[in-house]
Amino acid sequence: MVVKMQIDAVIFDMDGTLFDTEKVSQDCFLEVAKEMGYSHMEEISLDCIGLSRGDIISLLQNTLGKSFPAEDYLQMTSRRMKEKMEKDGPPIMDGAVNLLNFLKEKGMKMGVASSSRSATIKSHLERTNLTPYFSICIGGDMVEHSKPKPDIYWKACKGLRAEPENSLAIEDSPNGVRSAFEAGLKTIMVPNMVKPTKEVEDMLYKKYSCLEEVQKFFENIL
Repeated sequence: MVVKMQIDAVIFDMDGTLFDTEKVSQDCFLEVAKEMGYSHMEEISLDCIGLSRGDIISLLQNTLGKSFPAEDYLQMTSRRMKEKMEKDGPPIMDGAVNLLNFLKEKGMKMGVASSSRSATIKSHLERTNLTPYFSICIGGDMVEHSKPKPDIYWKACKGLRAEPENSLAIEDSPNGVRSAFEAGLKTIMVPNMVKPTKEVEDMLYKKYSCLEEVQKFFENIL
């Protein structure tokens, strides 16, 4: 028997969840690092997924030393990423549009909670015509502490007038899962670049391999 749930809102992460941008971002990250003379940055690049710019700077300097020019490095990486996005546009994840259409037809309130800057979120959504689906978009620059802290999801729920315990988060990264879980949301993970550890799996409400499976989940409960 299918049990219906009370869901006030569905809140999406952006990079790696709505858009397949994490691979592009990692490629830029590693390209610039190599040009600056830093190799073997693959593990560090994965640890940065889901973090805000400030937290990435802290991670880089804690790992590579205070002398590492983290600010310059991230500016170069951002420019490289921007050039690629302007040329090709942000690639929408398979199944994302169908899932958004289904939730919209059901009258579900939806928001975006991303560690990316709010201007980047706005640009990506506008370029892909996804803006009308979302009532609110919260970026990492709009909270004091971004993911994996819970602030970004608290702010999104407040803006949507939704109780966290009655809201669902769709995430792809461990840092995002930690953020949503600590905020009190039920969290669905669709792993992308980073696979969940046992610790992260214990925080999940559900785990699926693609957004098409997430839509089937919602079709059964709404």
